[in-house]
Amino acid sequence: PMLDLRLFALPSFGAAVAVRVMGFAASTATTLLIPIQLISVRGLSSRTTGIVLASFAVGMAISAQISGRLYDRLGPRPSVVTGLIAQAAVMTTFAFTGLDTSLGVIIPITIAAGLSLAMWNVPANSSMMGATSSASLGVVGAFTNVTRTFGSVLGQAAVTAIVAGVLASQGFDIPLGDIADTAGADDSFIDGWRAAYLVAAGVSLVALVPASRLPGRR
Repeated sequence: PMLDLRLFALPSFGAAVAVRVMGFAASTATTLLIPIQLISVRGLSSRTTGIVLASFAVGMAISAQISGRLYDRLGPRPSVVTGLIAQAAVMTTFAFTGLDTSLGVIIPITIAAGLSLAMWNVPANSSMMGATSSASLGVVGAFTNVTRTFGSVLGQAAVTAIVAGVLASQGFDIPLGDIADTAGADDSFIDGWRAAYLVAAGVSLVALVPASRLPGRR
């Protein structure tokens, strides 16, 4: 195969793969649910929603610089563990926001979500690349994108199933775009929102198990 499967026997490689899959599966709740709440439920504009999501990228850009330097000094484990714990805290905070939560609160939490993601993502990615020989860097580099895509798709499917399941269980078997036009559906959506974010927080904490296998030094 293009990818040497013996790489998975290396603790740092296999652990980094597991961290990235679970980490991205959990973090996708933010980029998936925020647009649904702001546009489909609150009726805000796409421009406003785009500004909120841009704050997620700002947090990632800032944190990527910090986590990269921490990786050089301390190795991957401290940054990955810190990032996953922070991500679990952010997801839990999101779970207890609602339709009356102002954008002045939502945006800082979204920035924190970006900060936490880059905090664990950069060292996990470096661990995967550092576990292989120079001849395999191209294939492993492509595989890092596979782990991100797989985790994100898995998370999107899970989050959508949770929210839709909660809506259906409360008698609202409707498309997510019809929530604002259906009386009572907005409260049911928030119940699904809360459940999805709590599950995302739990997945982030479970990812601490493979994160503990990462090297403590670079």
